[in-house]
Amino acid sequence: MTTQPFVPPGEPVSPPPTGGGKIAIDPPINAPIPPQRSVWGIVLPFALIVGVVGFIVAMYVSGMRSFGTYGLFGGLMAFGLVGTLIRRIALLLQPVVERRMLLLTPVVGGAVGLTVVLFTETTDRPASNVLYSGQDQLPGLIEAASGWTVGALVMLAVCKGMAYALSLSSFRGGPVFPGMFIGAAAGIALSHLPGLPMIAGAAMGIGAITAALLQLPLVAVLLPTLFLQADGVNLMPLVIVSVVVSYVISARILPKIPGEPRPPVTDPSRH
Repeated sequence: MTTQPFVPPGEPVSPPPTGGGKIAIDPPINAPIPPQRSVWGIVLPFALIVGVVGFIVAMYVSGMRSFGTYGLFGGLMAFGLVGTLIRRIALLLQPVVERRMLLLTPVVGGAVGLTVVLFTETTDRPASNVLYSGQDQLPGLIEAASGWTVGALVMLAVCKGMAYALSLSSFRGGPVFPGMFIGAAAGIALSHLPGLPMIAGAAMGIGAITAALLQLPLVAVLLPTLFLQADGVNLMPLVIVSVVVSYVISARILPKIPGEPRPPVTDPSRH
């Protein structure tokens, strides 16, 4: 860029001589393009504040006021960490298994079998709770929740999560019902805290785990609402808080791994 001497205001400015009768013209300055911003990065903080306030008001109005109730946010953060851990284990293992599919797929299947054996030996529960997707087992789990101990529920969520992560990396199958089953087991275990009904814990667990696994917060709100029917509609404020907390942790706070899909962003040229 060329420089010019100081000229008082109002005086004509002559271009500097450059030789050969040519005038040096400064190149135009391009304004920096702002980085793309995610819609959720703007909406979620406000949704989280509104949800937390609504959660506290709902607990106060319903009479469920205890230390355990307000300590539920630690459990919701744990749900986000568990869902993110399952998703990232599957993403890390998938390219490794694909390079040696004929060799490593049976190995992964054997690891799933060991997980099932661990669950059945420690809880004396049927292997179908871990082996299958959970679509048929989920209603029975909620209906017979009083017959499960906290340790058995935690072991179910851990073993089902391990088998689910291994299966996602190698075998065919969808991510919806296993995530709902894991969330229901973890939520029922969380409901043993004082002041939290069982059905509320199950709904919060389903929403939080599916939000971390699917990375689709609106779908994660609708799944427990539709599945639990009348109870789901009444529990929607708690589900929204659970989904927002889990999604913020999984998509915005925890560091990404190479190859992990990013949350959708908006195009700044359209604004």
